Amino acid sequence: MDDGVFTIALANLVRRRCDSLDGRVLKAMGILRDLKAEARALGYTQAEIDAYVDSDAEKERMKARAAALFEARGVDPDNPEDLCRFGREEIAQNSPVGVLLKAR
Repeated sequence: MDDGVFTIALANLVRRRCDSLDGRVLKAMGILRDLKAEARALGYTQAEIDAYVDSDAEKERMKARAAALFEARGVDPDNPEDLCRFGREEIAQNSPVGVLLKAR
C-alpha cells in the first residue's frame, strides 16, 4: 500500500511542476480507491486510513523517500526541467509512475 501512495505522490509532483506532462488523474483515483479497499480488507478502519493519509509524519516520510530517489537519479526537484526529464524517463519505462503520466 505504501508503494502505491508513494507512486501517486511522485506522479502528482511531476504533473504539477512540469508543464509538458499531465497526469492520468482518473487512473490515479482508481488506484487510490483500490488501495483503500485493500486496507479495509486488511482490517483497517476508514478513520485509520484517513489518519494515515492526513498524517504529517507520513507526508514527511514520503518527502524524504522522494528526496532519496531524486538524489539517486540526479534530479533536482526544484528544477522543472529535471522533473520533466524524470517524468519522460518514467513514461518511456512504462513504470508505475510513468503510467500515471502523459505528454501534453
